[in-house]
Amino acid sequence: MLFSKLVAAADAVGETQGEAEITSLAYDSRRVAPGSLFVATGGVGHDALAYLSDALERGAAAVVAPASPPPGVEAAWAVSNHPRLALAQLARAWWGYPDNGLRLIGVTGTNGKTTCAHLITAVLRAAGRRTAQLGTTGYYLGDDWEEAVWTTPEPLKLCELLHRAATAELQDVVMEVTSHALDQERVAGLEFAAAGFTNLTPEHLDYHRRMEGYFATKGRLFRQLKKGAPALINADDDWVRRTTVPEGRRLTYGCATDADLRPENVRFTKRRLELTVVQGERRLELSAPLVGEYDVYNVLLCVGICRGLGVSDEDIARGLAELPQIPGRFHFLEVGAPFEVVVDYAHTPDGLTKALTAARRLVPGRVIIVFGSAGERDAAKRPEMGRAVGAIADLVVLTTEDPRREDPAQIAAQIAAGVPVGSCELRTELDRRRAVHLALEAARPGDIVIVAGKGDENLLKFADHTEHSNDIDICLEFFGLNREQAGVTS
Repeated sequence: MLFSKLVAAADAVGETQGEAEITSLAYDSRRVAPGSLFVATGGVGHDALAYLSDALERGAAAVVAPASPPPGVEAAWAVSNHPRLALAQLARAWWGYPDNGLRLIGVTGTNGKTTCAHLITAVLRAAGRRTAQLGTTGYYLGDDWEEAVWTTPEPLKLCELLHRAATAELQDVVMEVTSHALDQERVAGLEFAAAGFTNLTPEHLDYHRRMEGYFATKGRLFRQLKKGAPALINADDDWVRRTTVPEGRRLTYGCATDADLRPENVRFTKRRLELTVVQGERRLELSAPLVGEYDVYNVLLCVGICRGLGVSDEDIARGLAELPQIPGRFHFLEVGAPFEVVVDYAHTPDGLTKALTAARRLVPGRVIIVFGSAGERDAAKRPEMGRAVGAIADLVVLTTEDPRREDPAQIAAQIAAGVPVGSCELRTELDRRRAVHLALEAARPGDIVIVAGKGDENLLKFADHTEHSNDIDICLEFFGLNREQAGVTS
């Protein structure tokens, strides 16, 4: 495609000069090939033109950047004051606007995005819809799956996935939409047929700085709703209920008496949630393999979105009743032990509190948890995480979780500083595998062991290397089992 034709499709691109035949798009100079259009987006800690020389040496035929070309540059050039927005617009044009033939459903919020996405996908599939799902647990395109690099992919990958979904004649795409993705224009230009906002608790404040900024960024999703599209707003969350919905149809959910969707007759068995969803005069009896009180909210959001998309109550009930295990989301492992073993993704104070509260209700014995906190991410939450687990758990094992360039021992000490003295037994084992095995060795009949923070992720990220590490596999290794033997299908 000609450079001039491609950039003409992006209104975030201004003055242009030169011409070139474009063979690919890239924003990472390491992915530039001869004929590439390099979009110089910049990023945290480096200037937009920091990798220009590398991109040109690798054969970039054209550049979009927030500055005029330096002397001596012969590549075609376009100036954009908003290169990230330009990247999203160029990606859609390059892939032929693949979103136009798809129905997009977005879920945002601090916690619960993944569970809600899986619930919605299960219901849509029960209704006979051909569905893709993009999020933390991977990119699912019908029956195909690939591991996720980002919860919400960057624009080039996102548009490629949407193109593949359209080519495969899929109909719906359920997406987890993160605050980073919204701030970095990864979903710019996309229109959503439905959206939901789960909750908002302190997270990513190293990036957003203040809760007001975090909230405002999340709320941007609802500016991209189609007219009349259902927008599910958590009425019980002080932040979320402030969300404005310019074009969509605002529906509230929660226990508040004025919520549009409310739960009644909530009951928990050992591994199932049963409840009645009330919406006006409509009442729907539901059962799902979920265990947390927070899952009541996830189910309400799912019901509101799916009803808003025209799904029948019968299909909603069937989809939730037959919901498969969600990878790494309060994931029970069948290991034949006299105690429960659960892998969960909880990695915020609020998420840990909710997971531990569910665990306390499930077993007569002790609650044991293994977790850490990611390096170079919102250090202020670490003592709060310690306070949260100390209030509920009996044994806490602190360990390493993606320390990046930080000292894992220092991170653990910051968490430990928040654990009230005498509230629980506290141990530190920085080797994550040994920490998990230590917790499992300590478990007695009737206990529950929760390995939290990573879910079904496969990597531990250090300053100078990355290690393969999967909490599910580490647990199964302790019992001498593999995934097939334990019935893990993810």
